[in-house]
Amino acid sequence: MAMGYSEDREDKVSVSSMAFSEAISIDTKTEKEGFDILKLVGNYRKTIINLLLAALVFFIIVRPLLKSIKKMARENILERKELPSGTEGYPQISESREMSQKEKALETARRSPEKTEQLLKGWIGERE
Repeated sequence: MAMGYSEDREDKVSVSSMAFSEAISIDTKTEKEGFDILKLVGNYRKTIINLLLAALVFFIIVRPLLKSIKKMARENILERKELPSGTEGYPQISESREMSQKEKALETARRSPEKTEQLLKGWIGERE
């Protein structure tokens, strides 16, 4: 006995069959076999247009901007400006462009031995 079914109430169970929708007819003709580029482009045209626009923006705007920034950075490195010789409070390093790093360090050590001593103590970990 199924749940909710009662012969006393004269319940009836009937089974019938009907189609849900029209039958889909399948064409026996097949389309062109192979790769159809026009159909593929048609299906993905929005994506292709967006990719082309992104590439265009990159090559027209971003790439030249990056090149100019790099060029400006190189020029700034080459054109380091020194303080005028009459400025007080800031020591003028002479011939800074022609001196090597070792020579610059030796010149700085000669001008301010106290600072050099503090720096070396800091490197080897000694306290005053």
